[in-house]
Amino acid sequence: MKPTGNEQVRDLLMKKSGQAVSFLAGELLKIGVGDRVPTFSQFAERRDFSRGTLQNAMAALEQLGAVALEKHGHMGTLLMGKNTDLLLDCAGVNYVSGTMPLPYTKCYEGLATGLFNTISERSRMSMDIAYMRGSEKRLLAVAAGRYDFAVTSRLSARKALERGMEIELLRDFGPESYLKGQSLIFRDRDATEITPGMRVGVDDTSLDHMELTYAVVGDIPVKLVHINYSQIFPLLEQGEIDAAVWNLDTVLEHRPNINYKKLNLSRDNDENTAVLVVSARRAAIRAVLDEYLDVDAILEQQRQVIAHERYPNY
Repeated sequence: MKPTGNEQVRDLLMKKSGQAVSFLAGELLKIGVGDRVPTFSQFAERRDFSRGTLQNAMAALEQLGAVALEKHGHMGTLLMGKNTDLLLDCAGVNYVSGTMPLPYTKCYEGLATGLFNTISERSRMSMDIAYMRGSEKRLLAVAAGRYDFAVTSRLSARKALERGMEIELLRDFGPESYLKGQSLIFRDRDATEITPGMRVGVDDTSLDHMELTYAVVGDIPVKLVHINYSQIFPLLEQGEIDAAVWNLDTVLEHRPNINYKKLNLSRDNDENTAVLVVSARRAAIRAVLDEYLDVDAILEQQRQVIAHERYPNY
């Protein structure tokens, strides 16, 4: 009986050149179809393999059908095609991990559902999403290599890039894909504006919340109270704070009777736009996600969850 693709990969990796095959598979994942492939000497500089071992490993990948190469003499060798699933198998990559906000709104539930289903249906990789409060924590975790990607607002990603964080924006999901809007909520039923002396809650682990709070407060002399974003409403009820910026989705879905004012803070909608961010140093993961992530498919599933046409799945 002819061996299956998985059996062929397993047999290949168990051979003496298995480590070289795994290394080359990871390197080839980074290269786009039509681009030039580095020489064996260049590959050898990155890892301690002989040219002969690398040549045998590349020939094995071609025979497996993981890559199609075309030699052009002094112009070098071009990558004419690749089977990403087979390269992932050879590189030993069988799952992808990400982090995003706690799915306490339909918008987040829909985004998580779309991401989970898109990756699972379009690849052989399994997917794990960790739900983490605080955009800065999520971005730092990706930059450190603890997760393959993070979902944040475009505002948070932009602020992190301005600080020099080693991340890259891979996908932009467009306006209102992260949140439908922002609001300013008040303890006093009659309040309509921030006034001098108010105690305003701010979560300094969230790049979004800090930026939006400072924009709302401006030069008004208030007392900033450092809080956990998830505790805003209890603190408001207990009289610990007088006002705070809170996402409009949660207000409309869970606290419609609270005194709130819808905010219009930016023309570019950065705070309400979801983006997917990867580490700037992990080219292979970037290439894999770039191939499998379909923005339109993800947004359609998000729409279905929000409209109660699809059960959340994440």
